[in-house]
Amino acid sequence: MLVVSAWLFFPPGTYAAIKIPCKQLPGGDKNNCFDICPPTYYILDDGECESPILKCCSPQAPQPQPKAEEPPKTEAKPAAQAPTVSSVIIPAGCLGPAPPASCGLAQVIDVFYNVANWIFAISGSLAFLFFVLGGFYWLTAAGNPERVKKGKTFVVNAAIGLVIIFFARAGVEFLVGAVTRGGGELPVAGAACKDKEAGTGGRYVLLGSELKCIASCDDLKSQSKKNYSCGAPLAEGDCETGLCPGGKDNVCCVR
Repeated sequence: MLVVSAWLFFPPGTYAAIKIPCKQLPGGDKNNCFDICPPTYYILDDGECESPILKCCSPQAPQPQPKAEEPPKTEAKPAAQAPTVSSVIIPAGCLGPAPPASCGLAQVIDVFYNVANWIFAISGSLAFLFFVLGGFYWLTAAGNPERVKKGKTFVVNAAIGLVIIFFARAGVEFLVGAVTRGGGELPVAGAACKDKEAGTGGRYVLLGSELKCIASCDDLKSQSKKNYSCGAPLAEGDCETGLCPGGKDNVCCVR
């Protein structure tokens, strides 16, 4: 009677979608269906018996279900910081704990050039705004002579401003080109240079009263007529850095 009642309330197949036959679980025919599991047996919750009132029991402990692997966590990359006004105008060699040698007269020229470019950009934008404003007054004058005159004034002043900006920009380019000899480098002793004829880089060296772009220690030896050679730095003597491979431990000196 109890089996029939259980069959009415729990018809066969109710758990078939989520359970498998008890004998097909790990342990094979050692699995058995009991109404009460023996003391030394374990209840397998994922096993199905012929009757829902019976329990799937096994002498083996139930196997733990493998946990689903979590996707690897990706660390969020810090957002790129927008460049500040100081980082755009001031060269990198003069920002933060930079060595004094990396911030000299050449960097001063760079700051002057960057500030000039900012001024030209702002001035050009204002001139364009005046052009638009003058055109608006002129087109919406509707025969009003005062608005026509006001619009013409804006347009003429904007044109004059653009001419001034153009010549000022040309003057700055000419000045910077004259100071740096058109190569972008400042001609001071020790500064980097580029030999336009040979196409190689080097350093400015003062030979007599003239600054010359020297590509290597051998080049300095041939132009100065002195016995320059690469080697260990000398405490005293005529030495030039940046002309020998190997960094600070290899210096071009008269030996």
